[in-house]
Amino acid sequence: MDAYKIEALLCALEMKSLNRAAEKLHCTQSSLSQLMNSLEKELGVRILERTHQGICLTEQGKELLPFLMDMHRNYEILEIKARRIREGRERPVRIGSFSSIANLWLPDILKKFRKLHPALTFDLRVGTDAVRQWLLEGRIDIAFGDDRRLGDFHWIPLRKDPLEAVIPASFPMPSSSFLTMKELSSYPLLLAPMNGFDSYAGMLSNKKISVTCDDDYTLLSLVQKSLGATLMPRLSLFRCPDGVRCFPLQPEICRVLGIALPPHPRKAAEMLASFAKERLAENQ
Repeated sequence: MDAYKIEALLCALEMKSLNRAAEKLHCTQSSLSQLMNSLEKELGVRILERTHQGICLTEQGKELLPFLMDMHRNYEILEIKARRIREGRERPVRIGSFSSIANLWLPDILKKFRKLHPALTFDLRVGTDAVRQWLLEGRIDIAFGDDRRLGDFHWIPLRKDPLEAVIPASFPMPSSSFLTMKELSSYPLLLAPMNGFDSYAGMLSNKKISVTCDDDYTLLSLVQKSLGATLMPRLSLFRCPDGVRCFPLQPEICRVLGIALPPHPRKAAEMLASFAKERLAENQ
């Protein structure tokens, strides 16, 4: 039994005439009569009484009407629910992101994306190594991070993000506008394995303090207090505190920032990835 048969029955009862109901439904009276006959055949009882004054319910029809009306309401609820799911409105787009990207890129991207898709909602989670695990476990729909952690997913590269030397202002300053790794190794160093640059530790001196943290600003505060110099990606240095100096490395060392999607992404996540790529390309 399909929803249209019930809708046609309710329309006929409202109009008290198959002819007027057929006009409202934009069909012929003959096709509407066939539809009502089909409905009665499915139910195994007569529902409508045809008279010279029009139509009315039989006694059996009166008993069944409340259930048919319930079915009609449930069909409408089902249709609305299915449409919301198709449009991605039933649950938020779950985003995992590095802190620097969440601070610098995502506010503008999400603001403009919501103007195009106002029904969508978002759930933003910020992390570093955790972002990869969230995507693996299906806890997020899209990830913003680097190629080292996310490059083996469906990977959309966005920009290079150079590594910079970060030095307390109280330390002797280099004579040039850049630093080599050898020059950086002359300072006591703070290295955060979470940054992913521990692979360069062998190029540096033994005067190292390992800082296990997932927060760039904690690392910057330690540098500010003259506990040591460090290596940080340029994107993380947009809020560099007073008392800290930053120098590009030579030769340049970069990470690649981008977007990762799971093997079978949600449509809303694909749309967000495409929009973010276009938006960032415009702002290069």
